[in-house]
Amino acid sequence: MPSETLSSFELVRLAEQIDRDKSADWRALQERDYAIGRACPQDGAVQQLLHWLEHTEQTEGPAVSSPWISEGALGLLIGGALFVTGFLTMAGFLFAHTSGLVNVLWFFLLFVLLQFVLCLVAAATLALTLAGRSEAGFTLNPARLVYARSIRQRRYWREFRSVFGLVFLRYGQGMGMGFMLGAIAAFLLVLAVNDFSFVWSSTFNLTDAALESATGIVSSPWASWLPGATVDAQVIADSRYHPTAGKFTAAQVQSMHSWWPFLLAAMVCYALLPRILLWLASRLLYRVRLRRTFVGYPGADLVLRRMNRPV
Repeated sequence: MPSETLSSFELVRLAEQIDRDKSADWRALQERDYAIGRACPQDGAVQQLLHWLEHTEQTEGPAVSSPWISEGALGLLIGGALFVTGFLTMAGFLFAHTSGLVNVLWFFLLFVLLQFVLCLVAAATLALTLAGRSEAGFTLNPARLVYARSIRQRRYWREFRSVFGLVFLRYGQGMGMGFMLGAIAAFLLVLAVNDFSFVWSSTFNLTDAALESATGIVSSPWASWLPGATVDAQVIADSRYHPTAGKFTAAQVQSMHSWWPFLLAAMVCYALLPRILLWLASRLLYRVRLRRTFVGYPGADLVLRRMNRPV
């Protein structure tokens, strides 16, 4: 059995099988496990324990019921659902502006700033999980509902909270990636087939210079190599909107179209890229911690010893 099949469910299967063996005669366990070890074609503690699990469950029956969906398939399912959600959210936001004038400040607040704050929360959660000070995932994470159906013993949620915390965090970042990919896809598609202009306005004394400074800071990561995704003072001045103002000139409308590359780059840089990095980090750390917990589970060393030593 390849090592890639290792998941948090295998960790629970191992714990259940070891608990079931506690009532068996040690001589019978020694004979059984040594025979399994001799037939194991693979080296390495993880591969040997997976082979042991597969063989014991074939002969004695599974110690715990298998989940109805694998971790990988669950991640794709949740990510796909959030892709559709992101697509519909962005499309709904744009089409809600029936006048064709989209408020840049609201757009930035919902699809850039809010998403970036959620990424910071996820990064803090990852740090707390690694420090052992975070609970095993969030109650509202959809993945937890699936896990709860397959892992009903409360003690495993306590014992393996560091592992479950990372897997739920990984699912959370997958959800965030799916949402933003859907939102970006809708943004490009809707703008390609509809004519939207981007404007800004505020009741407070927000000056053109202040907004220019803010957009300059936001676009600093890509301004030098992607100048087309920046907005200059003229674009900001042309796109300032007030309900009592007259109609925009053709030059102003063309200038207001210049906002979309900036908004697209901001979504990619501050909402999508951090999610990708957090997903990669949580995926790597999950695999490392899962392997360490799997091999280090109390009783796993005795199984390996019996597999590799004759009676």
